[in-house]
Amino acid sequence: MNSGFLEGDGGYVGSRLLAALSYIRPELGRPCDMAVHRAKQALRGWKRLAPGFSRLPLPWEVVAGTAMLMLSERLWVEAMGELISVIFY
Repeated sequence: MNSGFLEGDGGYVGSRLLAALSYIRPELGRPCDMAVHRAKQALRGWKRLAPGFSRLPLPWEVVAGTAMLMLSERLWVEAMGELISVIFY
C-alpha cells in the first residue's frame, strides 16, 4: 500500500487492495486486528491527499458522429436516445 501511495496512484488502488485481502483472508477483518484497522486509517488519509477526479465529457463532435453512424444503420431510436442523454446530462 505504501508503494502505491508513493508512486502517486489514486486512493482506489488501496481500496481495491484491502477489498482483495479481506476476500482472500476473511479472518483479517476481525475487529481486534489492529493491522487492518491501521491500513483503513491510512487509506482514509490517502484518499484525502489524492482525491479522485472525474473524466471530461465526450466532445460534441464525437457524440454527433456516433449518432450519425447509428442513423446510417437505421437505428433511429438509439441515436435519439444517445443525443437526449448527452444533452440532458
